Amino acid sequence: MKILIIGTGQLGSRYIQGLATCSTLLEIWCYDQSKNSLKKSKERWKEVESRCNNHQIHWTQESNELPTKIDLAVIATNADVRLQVLRSILKFCHIRYLVLEKVLVQSASQLYELEQVVKNLDGVWVNTARRVMNWHQRIRTAINNHGSVKVSVGNSNWGLACNAIHFLDLVSWWSDEKLTSIDSSGLEKNWCESKRPGFYEITGLLKATYSGGSELILESRMDGEELLITVQNMEGEWCINELNGIVTGPNGAIISGKIELQSDMTARLVESILKTGSCGLPNFEKSARTHKVFLQSMLEHWNKTQNRNDTIIPIT
Repeated sequence: MKILIIGTGQLGSRYIQGLATCSTLLEIWCYDQSKNSLKKSKERWKEVESRCNNHQIHWTQESNELPTKIDLAVIATNADVRLQVLRSILKFCHIRYLVLEKVLVQSASQLYELEQVVKNLDGVWVNTARRVMNWHQRIRTAINNHGSVKVSVGNSNWGLACNAIHFLDLVSWWSDEKLTSIDSSGLEKNWCESKRPGFYEITGLLKATYSGGSELILESRMDGEELLITVQNMEGEWCINELNGIVTGPNGAIISGKIELQSDMTARLVESILKTGSCGLPNFEKSARTHKVFLQSMLEHWNKTQNRNDTIIPIT
């Protein structure tokens, strides 16, 4: 089976590490135009190579060196180039299954273009990864089936612009509801440069509403203390502390677990897709629906606060 990782930086290199323990024999292709990113991923591969199941691995900066047929590709680039890179690869490379990192793109119009690019693939999923974490699957079982939910996330400086999509998707998964609207009026006016050059972050409040009455409030503050998720359903209140791996709920309920690293989840995800043609991640259609509402709201706030008329929002 041929696997292609496009974008071998921080996250891409963790995907590559995770492939080492796949039981299916793989031919792994790692593609990045950056020498430094390829170097980093090679170093991380060496850390896990002893666990490798005799996989073949190739590293390249040249797209014309890639195989013409790929069973599964992962696009782990930044959002600003994801659409462009995928278009380029698909000109000469047939991809059967695809996993996309998020934020998918930087505007609703780009989202539509991406939809056209991937529509003929056999399966496309978006890596909002809590859906495939063992601990979070147990949490969902406890929370789900008790009507709509009221959720709040905050209040530390957790990177709202680039990470909000995780929680917007999480509430859709818990409630089986669609995201319908987002109120961005509680966000601060000032945007700040993120750790990644050319991208921006913001603090403040974001309020999301869902089709069945569920609500989500996301709060990020420069002086916030910790990131907690609280969930109110018909049964009572749940408090999820991901840092400490503890959920407390009504009637003394406790659910212990941990947030899994990408390198821990990759083998499980890849095996599921290759063997069954499916996985626990949201498909492109579901995720794109959530992305569209989010991107439109964030772009409106960006243009309003920056006194601009941009067509893209510089987040990743």
